Amino acid sequence: MSTGWSGVPAGVRDWAIAVGVAATLLVTALSERPSGMGFALLGQALLVVGGLALVWRRRTPVRVLVATGLCAVGYQAAGFDVPAVAFLFAVYAAVREGHRTVTVVASVAVLATLPLAALASGLHDTGEAFAQARGALEIAWLIAAGAAGEALRQAERRADEAERTREETARHRADEERLHIARELHDSLTHQISVIKVQSEVAVHLARKRGEPVPDALLAIREAGREATRELRATLEALRDDDKTPPHGLDHVSELVERFRMTGLDARLTIEGQRHHVSAAVGRTVYRIVQESL
Repeated sequence: MSTGWSGVPAGVRDWAIAVGVAATLLVTALSERPSGMGFALLGQALLVVGGLALVWRRRTPVRVLVATGLCAVGYQAAGFDVPAVAFLFAVYAAVREGHRTVTVVASVAVLATLPLAALASGLHDTGEAFAQARGALEIAWLIAAGAAGEALRQAERRADEAERTREETARHRADEERLHIARELHDSLTHQISVIKVQSEVAVHLARKRGEPVPDALLAIREAGREATRELRATLEALRDDDKTPPHGLDHVSELVERFRMTGLDARLTIEGQRHHVSAAVGRTVYRIVQESL
């Protein structure tokens, strides 16, 4: 069972933060006694709405940014000198989701509107209004919230890129291993099965040429060799990935002949005419034909 804050579902964490911010703002507001009591309930409602709006900051960060900014301006106009904490949370969430331009525009708008809202309350002169607006939304805290959101966004992006890189590396290694297995199987199993098939074909041919009855077991071996060759080649073609690592082709035929000569086979390679470019599939087929013939 998960323990600690990280083990709590995201929805529960969002509600806890939103309720905590709303409660903190409301308690701060209740400790004040604005003279314009006609707007006290409206200001308190805006404080609560601004805090609770943070519940949706992950799903709709821009809307929450706008809502918390309007609420901050609204309760400042209602005479509540309360910091715009909810708006700072919204700035962090919006920047984290990559909405930097919208966040800058909204922040500038709120910074410009807060003094006017304080003046509209009728409780302060111009100097006091600017001082109250500065206290409600410190530029340093605003920059810190945006910087924290951007830092976390970059960290998450790098983590995602690292995860994709690990997956691609693992997939590439698996493809290389699959290709290696396919070639090893082809070089060993296909060659041996081809030898069995050729020997059974020769035995059947000689028996019929001499007018001798062909044993059913020999016919069964010939048919089984043919079927095994077809199925094995089809399977190996599915395993092979020739786009990443080129297989043996015409350029390797001379090495193949030389390898068989070293085993004692009297084999010679003769090339006549001018060589033309052929596809990788044709080159691979030629190599396999020569290999199985040898």
